[in-house]
Amino acid sequence: MTAEKDDRTTKGATTGTTRDEAATRERIDALQAEIVGLRVELARARIEQWAGRLDDLELQYHLGRMEADERLSAALADVRHRIATARARAESRGEAAEEAVEAVTSGVEHAFDDLRQAMVRARDAVTH
Repeated sequence: MTAEKDDRTTKGATTGTTRDEAATRERIDALQAEIVGLRVELARARIEQWAGRLDDLELQYHLGRMEADERLSAALADVRHRIATARARAESRGEAAEEAVEAVTSGVEHAFDDLRQAMVRARDAVTH
């Protein structure tokens, strides 16, 4: 009779162990599936983060471009005004050719230097 009892106990223990192992395997499978789901969610979040960064850079680029356009437009208008003023002075006052050239040269050189600096600042604003 003890042999029968030992067989039943062993069979019961084996069945209990098999159930525990099956439950553990199911739990492991469920956790692995959850890990895969979390990795997919993390990848999506990273993609959205990069998309947000790109949107931010595009906005900065457009704002920098608008600022650069305003600066360059003002500098170009200044150059045009200086050239027109130098022409008017040369024609209306009858100044000597050398004086007219000096007036045009110094004014326009200064204006072009301002324009160049505005372009550099505009480029820096767009690229940084």
